[in-house]
Amino acid sequence: MNRLFNTIIVPFFTFILASTSLAQRGSKPETFATIPAEVGGRIIVGKDEAESGVGVRFHHGKEEFISVAQSFVSSKAETIDGVGLKLFPNESNLQENGSLNYELRFYEVEGESEGRGRGLSIPLKVVPFFVQGEFRESKDYLYIRLPEPLPVEAGKTYAFEVAVLSKNSTRLTIAIGKRVTAPDPSEGSGYMIKGRENRPIETIPVAPSGYSLAFFLTAIR
Repeated sequence: MNRLFNTIIVPFFTFILASTSLAQRGSKPETFATIPAEVGGRIIVGKDEAESGVGVRFHHGKEEFISVAQSFVSSKAETIDGVGLKLFPNESNLQENGSLNYELRFYEVEGESEGRGRGLSIPLKVVPFFVQGEFRESKDYLYIRLPEPLPVEAGKTYAFEVAVLSKNSTRLTIAIGKRVTAPDPSEGSGYMIKGRENRPIETIPVAPSGYSLAFFLTAIR
């Protein structure tokens, strides 16, 4: 019996402990209700309007992952070192002690891709992070510092995506601004992305969505 315990049970508990220690990927973002001066002084682009929200999650009914993306143009060459996301209250958001893993993926937006949309490069950078805590009533910002900053060129269009990594229906609801009927493509656009596989996206729609995420990007100063 002792031999059986050592052969089966002990490795099983070792596996559980190892799995628990690997449960959280990347770093935990900073949270704040108002943008501190140290961060605000380095913002290069962003939108603060919050009319509603879109949830990053897995939709079990449709068996699809839902992520959000945002395109942007830098007016000059910069080195991005952080991304801020404004949260929107939602009763389906993470509850107390909730924890989920996400990825922040950066792309360069290329030309139109065979009529399927605007093509994206392979990810320029992928930043894993985890969110933990109570976010059902939160209007706070999440601020994700990039472990390795990302250089961007003046006048080029880029995009970032926020994706959940597990089949969990709990939301991380990002605030979005009021939809406009004649958006300016040069100001960037927000997108809700749906897919059955959790992998980097390859295109975004050619036409702007008419809304933007409530976000900001910071650069090294």
